Amino acid sequence: MLLPLLLALQLPLAGRADPDSARGVHDALHHDITIVVGDTGQHIVGVAATTWRLGSADPLEVELDSVYRVVRVLADGRGESRMARITFAILQGGGVHLPHTKAAGDTLHTTIRYHGVPRDGLIIRTDSAGRRTLFADNWPNRVHGWIPLIDHPHDKATVTLHIEVPAGMRVIATGTLQKVDTLVRGRTVWHFDQPQPIPPYGIVFGAGALLTTPLEPAACAVKCVPLSVVTFAADSAWAVEGPFRRTGDMLDFCSRLIGPFPYDRLSHVQSSTRFGGMENPTAIFYDEKAYLERRLREETVAHETAHQWFGDAVTQDDWHHLWLSEGFATYYAALWIRHADGDSAFRATMRRHADRVFRSALSIVERKRKNRSSLPG
Repeated sequence: MLLPLLLALQLPLAGRADPDSARGVHDALHHDITIVVGDTGQHIVGVAATTWRLGSADPLEVELDSVYRVVRVLADGRGESRMARITFAILQGGGVHLPHTKAAGDTLHTTIRYHGVPRDGLIIRTDSAGRRTLFADNWPNRVHGWIPLIDHPHDKATVTLHIEVPAGMRVIATGTLQKVDTLVRGRTVWHFDQPQPIPPYGIVFGAGALLTTPLEPAACAVKCVPLSVVTFAADSAWAVEGPFRRTGDMLDFCSRLIGPFPYDRLSHVQSSTRFGGMENPTAIFYDEKAYLERRLREETVAHETAHQWFGDAVTQDDWHHLWLSEGFATYYAALWIRHADGDSAFRATMRRHADRVFRSALSIVERKRKNRSSLPG
């Protein structure tokens, strides 16, 4: 397909070609993440318990923004009963350097406790009504702004999330909600489980005055997938009747064309992402402003839905393969438009994308020409 290849020219990371050696040699198998949100302010407390399959005898190094204070590190529970700390080091720029005595193929369990005020990756602010909200916004490699891990798309793992929030807040997150525990002062802990491995950027949660509107399950010819739209109350009716009115048909179409939906549910979430849409597995986040201005388009919903297969279930092994997931998601969104609105709409969509890509390509060529002409001699 020509379109996916050309799309690579306009992607923010298109020119990025981090060598494979930049990836960690160790493989995360499962993350068990606890985040405690304070009653006020922006301070959080986190505990990240991870099971690793070691790729060598090299030390384990995980990324974590330097704004956090790491207060405890455990390896295989060592010191847990005596509250003793093992030897570890804080990496320059943030993160943890943890030596071990194991060999390639062995399993290592680590627990890292930390706290601080996020400066990226987890966005804490107020919504349009002035209410406090928190939304993870990880793409492309910003999840270490609130979770310690190897922040690279190849390191897929299963995930369990435990999010503790003040009274009045509701939580949406990657995976399926298992239960909600009520604590003192009305605080609650929301427990989610994601049993299929996902890339690090897909580990998200959102919290605020959220309203969940269940939709009819879709793709039931293979397996019924629960669907929902999660918004602020003022935008719920518009969202359900507007850009998400055909999400069930959309999921049916993609499931027939591509294969069974790879996860256990799907929610479309109004959030504070900096992007128009972000394809987090099971919980797609969309820009809040697009709701307020009533400009969120169905094509964006189709694009992010296709990403559940291309990008999330099947993930590029390194950054320079990003064009694969973006290309497929863009093309399958266009196929949905043809299915829903006819061939003329499909052709118009493809022409619009092609024109945009060609304009981007010409702009790149022109910038390179100007740079060469400005060189001395």
